[in-house]
Amino acid sequence: MGYLHYIIDRILHHDKWVIGLIKLDPAQLEQGVLPPPVQWIVPRFGQFIADPFLFTHNDTDYLLYELFTYATGYGKNAIAELVKDESGQYRLDNEQFIIDEPFHQSYPFVFSFKNDIYCLPEQAESNSLRLYRATDFPSTWVLDAILIDNFPVVDPTLFRHNDRWWLFATRGNGQQDSHLYAWYSENLHGPWQPHAKNPIKIGLGKVRPAGPVYTVEDELYRPVQGLLRRYGDAGLLLEKILELSPSTFCEETVANIKPFSEYPQGLHHICMGKNLAAVDGNRFAGPLEVVIKRLGILRKKMHRW
Repeated sequence: MGYLHYIIDRILHHDKWVIGLIKLDPAQLEQGVLPPPVQWIVPRFGQFIADPFLFTHNDTDYLLYELFTYATGYGKNAIAELVKDESGQYRLDNEQFIIDEPFHQSYPFVFSFKNDIYCLPEQAESNSLRLYRATDFPSTWVLDAILIDNFPVVDPTLFRHNDRWWLFATRGNGQQDSHLYAWYSENLHGPWQPHAKNPIKIGLGKVRPAGPVYTVEDELYRPVQGLLRRYGDAGLLLEKILELSPSTFCEETVANIKPFSEYPQGLHHICMGKNLAAVDGNRFAGPLEVVIKRLGILRKKMHRW
């Protein structure tokens, strides 16, 4: 009966992710509560927006995110200026798609290094991990390198630790919610070496990255997607990384942050900025949007055939 209930749920219900902005000091997150108020940015009909990343360039604040269109069954990555009005409310201006590729994209992990701006999006359908560099930010990007090939990388999360670059991700094709993999390199462009114990952690709903790793008082914290029946429905787990080297890895759960009451079906991402955090929340789409999404998924499958 449990499996039948799961199948029915997947047919009748579809995600309607939205993005929320919260005034938050990173040190507060270990308390396990995201303090109100949350300003929600609701997408247009027939779309959802998720996986928000905050970025500042030339004194302008930006938000990068996945924009999923039900009618096509595909997600694309978008960027918009994050503008604060006189009342203190944020809005998205000058929205545009970035990094045009013929496969689903999400999780636009953005960062700067040596005066260049890079994006490391999820493109698991390409069976690789591709690094893009902005030549005219924010509109123009070029493929800069393929960091990992022949591996369907899901939610790639990059950070520096002990003079090395580290990359955490899960694997598509059935392991995206259960197996955590790691790679390391002396240089951003590689060569990238797999961790000696890959997959470094196995556990359904306890491994998948949920936004950038961040530091509080020299301690590394890793947000993780919680999962019961669908990703994010158990909220966020906050993992404190206790040990990380090319041959060792250990972390412990220090907080479990539940979904918001107004978006109770999911919370699966957080990006920490300067006293501002971007999150996402989920509640089920309306009946008409469900129909549109089912048709979009069918069209996508027929196109592959």
